[in-house]
Amino acid sequence: MKVAELQQFLSQIVNFVEATGASKLAVLTQTVECLEPFKTQELAAFNQFLRLADEYVRTGVLPETLKTTKPRASKARKAAKLTVAEAAQLFRALNERATDPTLDYFTIDAEISKFNDLSIAQLKDLAKEVNRTVPPHRKKKPEIVAAFKQMIKDQKENYERHQPQTAQTTPAPEPAPASVGIEPGDTL
Repeated sequence: MKVAELQQFLSQIVNFVEATGASKLAVLTQTVECLEPFKTQELAAFNQFLRLADEYVRTGVLPETLKTTKPRASKARKAAKLTVAEAAQLFRALNERATDPTLDYFTIDAEISKFNDLSIAQLKDLAKEVNRTVPPHRKKKPEIVAAFKQMIKDQKENYERHQPQTAQTTPAPEPAPASVGIEPGDTL
């Protein structure tokens, strides 16, 4: 479906609204006119454009996926490799969030897994940058990355271990029933 078909559909609604004398006719007519530059686009592509526009309006940041030209189908764009500085920033952010109850272990695993893009030498540089020591028996890249994951998980577990339990061991006493207006000495 193309935007032109949506535009045509809305035009038909305009005719209906106009016939009923509804007050929203000007807004609907303006919507049809605003769709004119996009009428050759597929509706799915137009929906993606609307999502990108919404993100820009909400955040003020132009999304990277917004391109003026279409990417070539034969060459897929590779994701930029993580730098040591970016990895250090990511590690510090996760370490700070370790006390956040919304941070789950799946997120820790997913974020630290990005360190697999780094070489062993870069991982050692990262350890120095964040002032951590990788255990000497961990020599392979997956083992070193696992050590970084464990550092964050240990921080989270340590915090959770020292938090007071929120569950009550005994139920709270029920409040006394409210009086119904009977005074001492009244007879029933």
